[in-house]
Amino acid sequence: MGILDSKTTAYEGLGQDSIVALALLFPIAAAIDETGVLEVVLSRMLGTPSNLATAMIRLMACVSLLSALLSNTAVVAAMIPAIVSWARRINISPGLMLMPLSFGAQLGGSCTLIGSSHCLIAKAKTHSIYGDPPMGMFDTTLIGVLLCVVLTGACIMFSCLLPKQQNSDAGKKSFDEVGGDRFVVCTVVSEHSVLMGKTIQETGIERLPGIYTVVREKDPDEGLQVGEEVWVRCTGEGLVNLRQVRGFELVNTAELLLLGTHRRRRRLYEATVHTDAPLLTKAVTAEHMRNEYGACIITVRRPGQRAPVHWRHAGSEELKAGDIVVFEADRDYTDTLLWSRSFALVRELPNSSPPRTGTPADRPRAIFVCAGMALLVGVVGLKDIPHEWNYLHEMVSLDVGAGVFVLLLLLTRAITPETMFASMKPGVLLTIAGAFGLGKALESMGVAAFIAEKVMSVAGTMGRLGAYSSVYLIAVGLSMFINNSAAIVLVAPMLDTMRKLDGVVIQGKYLTMVLVFAAGSCFTTPLGYQTNMMVMKDGGYKFGDFIKFGGPLQLVHAVLCIGMCMLAERLAERAP
Repeated sequence: MGILDSKTTAYEGLGQDSIVALALLFPIAAAIDETGVLEVVLSRMLGTPSNLATAMIRLMACVSLLSALLSNTAVVAAMIPAIVSWARRINISPGLMLMPLSFGAQLGGSCTLIGSSHCLIAKAKTHSIYGDPPMGMFDTTLIGVLLCVVLTGACIMFSCLLPKQQNSDAGKKSFDEVGGDRFVVCTVVSEHSVLMGKTIQETGIERLPGIYTVVREKDPDEGLQVGEEVWVRCTGEGLVNLRQVRGFELVNTAELLLLGTHRRRRRLYEATVHTDAPLLTKAVTAEHMRNEYGACIITVRRPGQRAPVHWRHAGSEELKAGDIVVFEADRDYTDTLLWSRSFALVRELPNSSPPRTGTPADRPRAIFVCAGMALLVGVVGLKDIPHEWNYLHEMVSLDVGAGVFVLLLLLTRAITPETMFASMKPGVLLTIAGAFGLGKALESMGVAAFIAEKVMSVAGTMGRLGAYSSVYLIAVGLSMFINNSAAIVLVAPMLDTMRKLDGVVIQGKYLTMVLVFAAGSCFTTPLGYQTNMMVMKDGGYKFGDFIKFGGPLQLVHAVLCIGMCMLAERLAERAP
């Protein structure tokens, strides 16, 4: 139609520095997730709080901090299973935790330039009105942290509006009743375990789904000690939940390490041993299972036999036809002829990837990845600080720094090319890049200016408050239906018109901040932010739950966001 120049303007979003930086941040987040550092941070920060308020404070602090440094979507995806398990262990309904988890990730994502994609897009689209220096790494941090603190209190205050799921122990059998109907797994309290000194009841593992009985040789009222064995009777799903509890490790961990380093390809499988399985004709050893089946047996149960099978390591018990086995195995082996001759009714247990810690190479890799991320944040942050002592001023941009870091991750094999490309989200990147062209079209046709003028003809009578409120409402409204980065692209061209009042020009920097916080915080609908959709199933939420709980929070957020940005502008005007 000739609205845009098809050779330049229509595709300019694909070449934006912010799009390139965003694409590179995805594999960096994947590399950090691969190290298992998130699990360590979670176990240390969350602990075992005794009440809902303490649990909510720890959760919001943890997710906000992580989301300020990593992709908040990746953080929520990694935290959901851990938070569900943690909530059940401390006897709190997951429904009380998961919606605040999503909201905390949104709040934290707006605290730094790299926390969420919409911050990078805001820097690219508002550079002409933001002022000098351009939007930096930590420009939104102060107001963002204050919003996190106040909204944490609001989450506690309005927690009575969240749906509560009942953790039921109905149907669990006693230790003597389980017999061959459940697996028996031997675990050991690991060195430097966060569970040391706690009783079994204090660990809360008996409340995990699929866990039936937990026994130990010592007095149940004594604290756990390093190296102590704890026997757990559970289902296959219970074993998956048990492995997510940091502080316990399986007694045959040494055999699992023999499977090698390709843990992203391994899962837990539950299968029945064939009557004529080749496995029954020879001694079961760890080496044989690894070489022939790409697997390691973790536990065995024998249906119909009252006495349970206590499997400690390969060869400790004799396998029989009809036994049901749980093993960790490489996916590449499960389709082989030998597997089909040996096992029937093979079932992959969901979410059963092994923990990414424990091997000799894991610790150095984790240190390298985390140190590299900290260095990237520091170098890019110093880029925007003009000072005589700062030799890095205007030296390293985010896209260049992220590109060098990704290259180092590939060279050191901290991440594979397959993982790098799989972690990138072409749909998200193309949506945001396409929004640049759409925003340019609205601007060139005068649509953006027309909307801004009509809005300000009504809101302009309220002065600064009207301008700030209009930006917030438009951004939140659009973010309920479209990607928040796309909302930024559409609203940004309106800011230059909306900041010009009668005789007064509002500083573009603070209108941009309102835009960032508003577009990045959508609490009233699950459609407005992808993390809201991610927690719906596990939290047991309905559409109306977001309106009921998120509505009051959105109102608190709006008042605080607008008020603090207006106050920040006033203080900046009075500063010498």
